[in-house]
Amino acid sequence: MYNNQINMYIMDINMYRVQESAMIPISAEDTWELMRDLDLRPTWDTTVHNVSRDEQFLYYKAPLISGFSWQWTGEYITFEPPTRSAVKMISGSLHRPFASLVGSWILKPQGSETLLTMTTSFEPRLKLPFLPSIMSRRISRIMLESMANLASLAASR
Repeated sequence: MYNNQINMYIMDINMYRVQESAMIPISAEDTWELMRDLDLRPTWDTTVHNVSRDEQFLYYKAPLISGFSWQWTGEYITFEPPTRSAVKMISGSLHRPFASLVGSWILKPQGSETLLTMTTSFEPRLKLPFLPSIMSRRISRIMLESMANLASLAASR
C-alpha cells in the first residue's frame, strides 16, 4: 500500500517537505535493522550509491542526473531506534542540488508489519520558481520506489 499523492508542504519561506508512507511486511525492529545495514542500503534506497558512517557523521554518495553524482555529509538530529531517525545535511559537494536537506524515517508497528513514513525537507540550491515543484515530484517518486524496493527485500527474507 503506497501513498501516491505528493505531499508537498511549504515549511517556511525557503523549505519544502515531501512525505510518503508504505507498509513493510516485517516488524519495526527487523525493518530498522534492514534499513540501517549499510551494505544493503544501495540495494533498496535509490537515493544513494553508497553510504558510510563514523562515530559522528554519515557520508553519502548520491545520484544526481545523467550518471553524475554528488556527495554530502549528514549528522543525526534525531536517533531513536527502532522508531525514528532524522539526518541533516551539514555539507555537500559543489554539484549538490540542495541548499539545505533533512531526511527522516518514522517506523510504526502495525501488527507483524511496519508503517514506514519517509519525509524529506529541502531548500533548492537554485532559486527558480518552478524548481520546488519539479524536485518535489522527483523526490516523491524516488521515495516510493525506495520503499517498494525495501518492501520487496523484506518480503524475500
